[in-house]
Formats: sequence, structure tokens, C-alpha cells
Amino acid sequence: MKKTTAKHAGKLQSPQFPLCFVRISRKNIRLLYCCIPVPAPGRSCPNAAFDASFFDDLRRISFLFQRLAPAMFRKRPSHRIITGLDIGTTKVCAIIGKADEDGKLTILGMGSYPSKGLRRGEITEISPTVDAINRATQRAIEVANVHIDDIYVGIAGGHILSVNQEACVDIRRPARGIDEKDRTRAVEKAAATLHLDRNQTLIHKVVQEFQINEGQPTHNPIGLSGSSLKAHVHLVAGCEDQLQNIIRCVKKAGFRQSPHIVLQSLASSMSVLTSHEQELGALLIDIGGGTTDLAYFANGTVRWTGEVAMGGDMITRDIMEVLGCRLNDAENVKKKLGCALPDTVDRDATFPLPQLHDPSELSTHKEHTLAEIIECRLEEIFEMALAQVTEAGFKDR
Repeated sequence: MKKTTAKHAGKLQSPQFPLCFVRISRKNIRLLYCCIPVPAPGRSCPNAAFDASFFDDLRRISFLFQRLAPAMFRKRPSHRIITGLDIGTTKVCAIIGKADEDGKLTILGMGSYPSKGLRRGEITEISPTVDAINRATQRAIEVANVHIDDIYVGIAGGHILSVNQEACVDIRRPARGIDEKDRTRAVEKAAATLHLDRNQTLIHKVVQEFQINEGQPTHNPIGLSGSSLKAHVHLVAGCEDQLQNIIRCVKKAGFRQSPHIVLQSLASSMSVLTSHEQELGALLIDIGGGTTDLAYFANGTVRWTGEVAMGGDMITRDIMEVLGCRLNDAENVKKKLGCALPDTVDRDATFPLPQLHDPSELSTHKEHTLAEIIECRLEEIFEMALAQVTEAGFKDR
């Protein structure tokens, strides 16, 4: 794999990971897989209730209403109401939908609110997090005018552990073929091979494939004959304290039921990647506020997940420090004029910016300088992502 840098951010594409791309321009922010319109300077968003950053965050929880919905509601009433909750480093976003019997979702309401109780995807303060969850969900409920049945929350952070495990079991009645009990035994045995610390708990058991008598892999062994069944499983575990912090915050926000926890990178992948793309091979990079989530898919299933402890907030802070402005002004100029390709920016183009110590005074800066700041930080993020992919052994795939 060629070295990936922000200089190739216009379209990061290689034979190994044909779907890895990031584009940041003045008119659009296209982070890997989504394109969110950004209002031009001086113009308001078409919907005054939600700005561009709000919709950018909502993409992170859209998985609840695309890929997971059919499985979640296959046997549930058509009126089932669910809520997707993204407790992010910069803001909390909530979206409410109603699913029919086929899992098709109708969006009923959404809301967001700035969060101050997280750092790099992990909850560090309860009260501000509870307040942000409450305000975001209440805004969504006011629009939807429904009662929430289920809550699904994405999780990320440096405490997440993801590994591939395998285990083999004997088939008790080979003549009758492999049944669901055999399948479950193989998966559970593979999960049991992961030795967790006392403060860790298992979040996901994602089946990759099965092998019958050490033969060719199959995704569905039910009904096939064989004397042994091996399960290959991707296991995701997390810190029990962090999971309890999420559950505690959701309940303190007024919800009696415990939320369902979903790994953010897996959730995003399910929403974004088609079955064909997962079969072909794809590396998904989801740049959030505090962290960047990674997930590699091949042969129709997840092969590896990871995380870079750095996100868009670092870009904002870089702008603040280099240009000498307030944090909110740096965030605004990043959204309005942000570009990761300095060579495409007019070197003579400038923009005004309130000064740090005296906001009434405006300083003038070049858009080309802004692009260089963004390029530098994105280059570091991509290099760190590449290093993790290389260490995991997927660089040349």
C-alpha cells in the first residue's frame, strides 16, 4: 500500500482499499462516505433548526435505520419506536424512528445538543453528559411526539478491545446435519477463548465464517453434514466502567430501560458499506470529534476494527493556536472555508477573523494558510490509521 497522506485527501483510493476516501472542500464536507452540504459564507442553512454540523453528526447513527432495522424488528410490532443516540465528544445527537414489520424506518424526529462531559469518546463527567442527552432526546421527542421503546447507543474510546478468535466443536449427530445448537456451541466456545480482565466485558460476537471438517468457509452451515464445525468470530470488549457510565447517564436522563450498546465503527460500517463492498474489501475511516474509528471488511464480513485517538477537534484547536482566535471562531471557519488541499486554494483569497484577546478587532488570514493547517493534521491522522492497519497485517490486502 502506498503511503496515505492528506495530499491525496481529494480521493484516497488504492487497490487494497478502494473505498477509502476523504474530501473536504468549501462547498462540501465529504468524510469518507457521506456528503453534507455546507452553507456558503453569509448564507444560512436551508433548515434553520439544524446546521450543517448537526447533519454531519447524524450520519454516525444512521445505521440504526438502515442495516440493523430489518434484524431488530423482524418479529416486532410495526409500531415499534427506537432511538439512536450518538454521545459524541462535541455533541449528543438523537434520532427517533418507527419501523414496520419489514424493518423499514420512518424518521419521526431528531435533536442535538453540545456535550462537554466527554474526552476522546469516553465519559469524564456525568452531569453535563446527562444534560446533553436529556436536551437532545427531548428535542427529538418534541418533534416525534411518541414514547421511546428502545435506545441504541454507539460506543468508542481507547478502552475498546477487538480481536479475532476461533474454536472447533464436534457435531453430535453428523447424519442429521449441523443445526442451530451446533452453531451456537461453536460461537460460544470461540468467545470463551478470549480471556478478559476483571473490568472488561464482552460487547459483540460477530461471526465471520464457519468451516466444516476444516473445509471451505461458509456463512451458513445449517443443514450441512460434517463431523466438526469451526467458528471464526470477531470479538469486541470494552471497559465495564465506561459501559456503566453510559447506562447511568441514559437512565439519569429519564429513561428507565437500559440502552443497547453498539461499537461505533461496526455501526457506521453497517450503514455505509453495501454487501458487495464488504465482499470486495474496504477500509472505513470515520473521523469524529474526539476519535477516528476504523473498520476493515473483506469476504463479506468485518476482519478488524481499530481507533485513532484523534479527530476533528484537533483540527479546530490547531486553527485556534496558529491563527490566534477563539475556539468557536476556529470551528466556524473550519466548517465554512475548510479545505485539505492547499494547492486547490487561491493563494490571494483572505478572510477576516476576530482576534483572541479582542474579538472586536478583526485580523486577516489567507485561506491557503487555513488549508495547510488542516492538511497537516489530517496527514497525521491518516498516517496513524495506516500504521494500525499495517500492524494488524492488512496493509497489502
